[in-house]
Amino acid sequence: MMRKQQQGITLIGMLLTAIVVILAGILVMRVIPVYLQFHSVKSSIRALNSLDPSSFGFDTAANAAILRKRLINQFGLNGIDDIKFEKLNIVPKGPRNYSITAQYTDVRPLFYNVSLMFKFETTQEVSIGK
Repeated sequence: MMRKQQQGITLIGMLLTAIVVILAGILVMRVIPVYLQFHSVKSSIRALNSLDPSSFGFDTAANAAILRKRLINQFGLNGIDDIKFEKLNIVPKGPRNYSITAQYTDVRPLFYNVSLMFKFETTQEVSIGK
C-alpha cells in the first residue's frame, strides 16, 4: 500500500509569502501617489493652453511671468503644494508659443531610514489662445 505524500505550504513558507506581499503592498502605496501627482503636474501645464489670450501682451518676458504665476496657481488647484521645483523654465518659442519644462525630485520614506527618490522631468508646448 502506497502512502500519499503531504502537499501544501508550511508555516514558514506562508510567513515568507505574507512578508513579501506586505512589502509589495507598502511599495505600491508609496509609489502610486507620486505618479498620480506627476500626472497632475502634466495636466496643470496642459491647462495653460486654455488661458484667455486677452490677458497677455506682446512682451514675451511679461507673458512668461504671467504663465509662471498661472501655473503656480494651477498647481495649487490640483493640490500640488509640497513640490519644490528645482527647474521651472518657460522659454518663448514664438509670439504666442512657449515651452514649459518642469523638473523636480520627490523623496518618500519607505520604512526606517530607507527612502524612495523619484526624479521627474516633463516638457510641454503651450500655445496661448489655442
